[in-house]
Amino acid sequence: MAAAPETMRAVRIAKYGGPERAALETNVPVPTCGPEHVLVRIHAASLNPLDYKERTGLLAKVFKYALPMTLGHDFAGVVAAVGEGVTDIAVGDAVWGVTSILSGGTLAEYAVVRVSEIGRKPANLTFAEAASLPLVGLTSMQALTKTAGVREDSRVLITGIGGVGAVAVQIASRVLRANTTVLVSTSKVARAQELGATTAIDYTTTDYKAQLSELDCVYAAVGKQSDYLPLVKRGG
Repeated sequence: MAAAPETMRAVRIAKYGGPERAALETNVPVPTCGPEHVLVRIHAASLNPLDYKERTGLLAKVFKYALPMTLGHDFAGVVAAVGEGVTDIAVGDAVWGVTSILSGGTLAEYAVVRVSEIGRKPANLTFAEAASLPLVGLTSMQALTKTAGVREDSRVLITGIGGVGAVAVQIASRVLRANTTVLVSTSKVARAQELGATTAIDYTTTDYKAQLSELDCVYAAVGKQSDYLPLVKRGG
């Protein structure tokens, strides 16, 4: 593999604000990787609500970002260089991952990533597909397992099948083998079933509150969590 260039293109912000603050810069120095880090040639990156919250400064009171900064967290690409102490990943490996909240940097041609934040890209996924999954996948997996304790045959309700909801349905149904009910509009019932929902309820035509009770978990991907609390059993 050819050596990385000295400069690259990257989407960066120098000040917080609206979309106009995000600028494509064409002469950004390519970062160098230190110990336990790798340099990734980015093939695809995706955007999440986290990214606009960083751009607008909504998170600046909680996290101390250094401006200017390169945006982006989810990514997929190919390893261009490895730092000292990296033994499980090699130059040329196709990888995917998500950078930490203070790291960012994936809306660029190259990004330095901690080796603990990446894994080998599944061969059956394109780079674009792989880049779309890390943050929503981790969000759903952590919420369903660590927070809610979902396991086989748990009764789970998921509201909506947007970015997070669509992944949550697949994890709950196909990975954790829970009994998964999904609330969607009429046009999305078939899609929810394709994703693995045990039951798909059209909330525009059905009184779902009359059908559901004693749930172990409600994953409110859309809507207010408080609206669904009466459906959850004690201890759920």
